Amino acid sequence: MTVGEIEARQRNWPKGLEAFERARALEPGDANVWNHFGAAACETGKVDEGIRAFQRAIELNPRLVSAYLNLSRVLDGTGRKDEAVELIRKGFSQVPEDQRLSRRLSELGAGPSAR
Repeated sequence: MTVGEIEARQRNWPKGLEAFERARALEPGDANVWNHFGAAACETGKVDEGIRAFQRAIELNPRLVSAYLNLSRVLDGTGRKDEAVELIRKGFSQVPEDQRLSRRLSELGAGPSAR
């Protein structure tokens, strides 16, 4: 477990954000680092930065389900439900076997049958 993950688990988002910022500099191609950075950014009120980080995580690893889920929650929470639905559909096309994505579609009112 990384320092950033420890800080995030303790809900110390500012320190987690700093740690993930350092991790991004060291490992710019690591989708998990970008995903964690996105969560910490959103938790510290840097929503636009968080959105960009989640998008980068998905670019780096189109099968990273947690990045789709995280980004969809932020999009939905900022009034961009249609974008959230499209995003989860895109994720489902990449990882159709992951039930978390079909559950998220249902939560968004799109249901798995609406794919």
